[in-house]
Amino acid sequence: MMPFIEELPKKKIQDFFAEGDPERTSQKPHSKQSEKKTRIPVSKQNRKKIVTYLDDETYNFFKRYCSEHDMKPSLVVRHLIKECLNKPLQVISYRKKVYTMKKSIKLCLILTLILCTFLLSGCGEKDKFDKDHAEVIKLMEQAKAVQTKDLKIRDNDDLTANQDDVKAVEADIADTEKRHQAIIDQVNAKLQEMQGYADKEASLAPRLENIKKEVKAQDQQWHDGINEQKAVTDIHKHSAGAKPTYDPFKGHLHFEN
Repeated sequence: MMPFIEELPKKKIQDFFAEGDPERTSQKPHSKQSEKKTRIPVSKQNRKKIVTYLDDETYNFFKRYCSEHDMKPSLVVRHLIKECLNKPLQVISYRKKVYTMKKSIKLCLILTLILCTFLLSGCGEKDKFDKDHAEVIKLMEQAKAVQTKDLKIRDNDDLTANQDDVKAVEADIADTEKRHQAIIDQVNAKLQEMQGYADKEASLAPRLENIKKEVKAQDQQWHDGINEQKAVTDIHKHSAGAKPTYDPFKGHLHFEN
């Protein structure tokens, strides 16, 4: 048996190991591990990583694009980056267009806002003007309604006017004028406010002039009536009051002034 075994062909142990004979490998110290050889230079290898974020819609579109073109996502991103970098002027031009468009939209919005503000302010001034005009009409009705008391001036025995009655009428006229003027002062205050509205809204100016003329005419009409009462009262105040003399030939009394 022994001679037969010794005659069998023998294989080296290293044939059974991918890395060679462990004993020989351990006996030969490795000075440096051999570097992995590659055909792409290190400077041109894709070793830099870029991370970005997309919204759901863009991400789904990106995935569909990769699937339709049978390309890896990293390859698509790399291709797009290189394509953009090769056309920098177009990118800048696009950005300029976007910026210009945004600027134009902003300018239009500002102009629209200014126009709306102007229109609203104009409408606001007109509403205030009409409100004050209604107040003026109401006040002028009150001013015209201010009248004197129905006081009578009695005659004395000598046919002169009773001076106490004259003084009472004069006091009543003065009080009536005072009450009337208080209302007119309120009217003038309203007209002053309306003047401010007309200064801001030019279309209100002609209306204001007509309102002022109407107020002045009504006030003058009231004063004409009160002046007539004052004139009559003044006549009573300065009446001579001499006793009448009887003229038998004419058959009537004669009053001397």
